[in-house]
Amino acid sequence: MATKTVSGSVPVTAAFAEFLPELWEPYRSCFETDDQAIGSLWDGNPWWIEVTAKQLGVPDTDVRLVNARRARHIVEELRTRLSDGTLVATGVVPPSPQRVEIPKERWAKLGLTLTLQVAYDENFRFIEVEIGQGAVDQNAAVEAAAKWLASQPRTPRKILQHDARKHFPSITTRQFSEACRRAFGPRGPGRPPNPPKEEAE
Repeated sequence: MATKTVSGSVPVTAAFAEFLPELWEPYRSCFETDDQAIGSLWDGNPWWIEVTAKQLGVPDTDVRLVNARRARHIVEELRTRLSDGTLVATGVVPPSPQRVEIPKERWAKLGLTLTLQVAYDENFRFIEVEIGQGAVDQNAAVEAAAKWLASQPRTPRKILQHDARKHFPSITTRQFSEACRRAFGPRGPGRPPNPPKEEAE
C-alpha cells in the first residue's frame, strides 16, 4: 500500500456531516451531542436492535427502531461510497507512521469502530482513519455547482443547499461554500448587493 494523503480529508467521525449531510442532519438532531450520535452508529449496534425489536414485536414506528434503521442506512451509504471510489479512506498501519490509502475493495469486509477511528480485518488494522473525496476533478465540480447557483433566485442558504444536493448528490459542505463564494461573492446567497448610493445634489 502506497503512502497517501487526500486533500480535504476529515476524521471518519466527521465524515457523515461532511459527505452525507442529508442523512446525518436528521439523525444527529435526535441526540444532544455529536459524540452520542457517532457512538450510536456502532456502539448502539443498530443491526442488533432491529433483530431484537422484531423478536419482541416492537411496532415499526417505535423511535428506537426508526433510529436504528437510520443508523444502518447511514453506515451502509458510507461503505457504498468508499467501495465505489466516490470517497477515499486513509489510515495508519502500526508500527509504520506513514498514512496509506485503504483499498476500496477491502470495504466489503472491513470492520469499523467509529468512536476509535479504527478500520480492521483479519490482516490489517488501520488507525486514525480519515475520509476524503475520491479521484474527481473537485474544481470542476465546484464550478458546475457555482454556475447552477448563479442561475437560481436569491434564496436563503439552507434552502439552496438542500436543492443543490438534488442536482449534485456528492457535493460536500466545503464545496458548497466555495461554490456560493464563486456565485454570489463574499455576501453569500440571499443577500443582494447594496444599491449604489445616490449622489447628493
